[in-house]
Amino acid sequence: MATAVKFLLNPKVRHTTLAHKQTFLAKKGLTDEEIDLACQQAGIYEDVNHRGVLRTPYCKPSFWIKAKDVANMVALISIGSYSLYSFWKVTFLSNGNVVRSALEYSV
Repeated sequence: MATAVKFLLNPKVRHTTLAHKQTFLAKKGLTDEEIDLACQQAGIYEDVNHRGVLRTPYCKPSFWIKAKDVANMVALISIGSYSLYSFWKVTFLSNGNVVRSALEYSV
């Protein structure tokens, strides 16, 4: 039992999940009750309850990321505007007939 508590308190093992620790101790021959008792003695359950969900810190986007986002938005708005203009031009200006270029008439 003392060995299991020392294992759970080992700094190299502290970062692993509780499930991995419990399965390792079960493979070593400890019963579920012994594993629970060792976790209580090592304070593992308190760490899990107080730690909660690990969140990544917020990183402020750099100038280049903002510039890329603005360029993407300009490109999307330009493509959308041109598509709407082309649709409007074909539908309303040519009365539904597709306007053909001089090359298409000559062929």
